[in-house]
Amino acid sequence: MGGIEGSTNQELAHVDLSNIEKEFGVQHQVGHRSNLAGSLYAECQKYSSIIFHFSTSVEEVTSFGPRPTFTSLSRTDNSTTTVEVDILLGADGIKSRVRTGMLQALSIDAKIVDTEQAAYRIMLSRDQMKHDPELLELIDSNRVTRWIGEKRHIIAYPVSANQVYNISTAHPDTHFAAAPSATYTTRGEKAAVFEVYKDFGGLVHKMLDLVPEGEVCEWKLRVHEPLP
Repeated sequence: MGGIEGSTNQELAHVDLSNIEKEFGVQHQVGHRSNLAGSLYAECQKYSSIIFHFSTSVEEVTSFGPRPTFTSLSRTDNSTTTVEVDILLGADGIKSRVRTGMLQALSIDAKIVDTEQAAYRIMLSRDQMKHDPELLELIDSNRVTRWIGEKRHIIAYPVSANQVYNISTAHPDTHFAAAPSATYTTRGEKAAVFEVYKDFGGLVHKMLDLVPEGEVCEWKLRVHEPLP
């Protein structure tokens, strides 16, 4: 892992993670969540007892005991179904209906808090980068690179067997200032990304220049209040 000054592209720090396997018995690896989800799904398909219900979400938890009960909502026909289970795992994301229901049942108020930060999420393909030696070196590497600037940073690394270069940024939020609490993502303009990182070095600009117009996704960064 390397830390790079954004404006000069000079290395500020380097962390060697090659000792991870010796100390912990497994390699330090980076994977994209789509690959993780795909691998989990492939393994689960080996067991007939596991049944998947796609295009379906938890609408509301109606009871947590003695057996958890909730209503599910089909996104194909908007129909609802009452479901009773032995165990309910609330792994349904930052907007979790399960978490909301659980906190209400416990009379706990832990709202979502705005960090006043936002992030661009960008993925470049190997085909996009292979024509430039500097960019090809990045996607062929076995390292995470972080370009650092004032109140901003970009972290990037290859995924999918070096076929995709995953780029994530963090910067002060300006586009979501008046957005409702339900809004987490928006399509960003390529020109806006360049404006935020205009004083970063040419290597960053090379990557941003490859992003197709309309393919920039900006995420509003929020956290939950601490639980009592």
